[in-house]
Amino acid sequence: RDFFHRHLGPDWQPAPLKETWAVILAGGALLAIVAGLDWLSDPHMTFMPLYLFPCMLIALALNWRWSLMAVVLAAFLGTFIEHLTNNGYSAKIFGWNFAMRFTVYLLVLGLLNRIRRKNILFGRRKTNGS
Repeated sequence: RDFFHRHLGPDWQPAPLKETWAVILAGGALLAIVAGLDWLSDPHMTFMPLYLFPCMLIALALNWRWSLMAVVLAAFLGTFIEHLTNNGYSAKIFGWNFAMRFTVYLLVLGLLNRIRRKNILFGRRKTNGS
């Protein structure tokens, strides 16, 4: 248990790279595909939900540390591509957009991490008789 009396489950230790490389590679490839599509598409199209998919994959399969790195990368890539395709805008707007993307992604991943740790999606449901 930690300071806030939460049970620190299997997520406490970092996932070894030799066991997680396939998920990291798939998440990175998916992120690259989304970034490529964002770069090639109309600047008025939003790809924000699509940038979340690789982060969600990593959050559900791995742990909080890996998903946090994916969130930072996805938020930066999305904001940077938006900056480049909109003929550039001020650093203040870039910072605001990055902060808002990062916050939304982090909120979603916090929820997914909680679901993964409580095993809500993948666990068996207990019946009244057992």
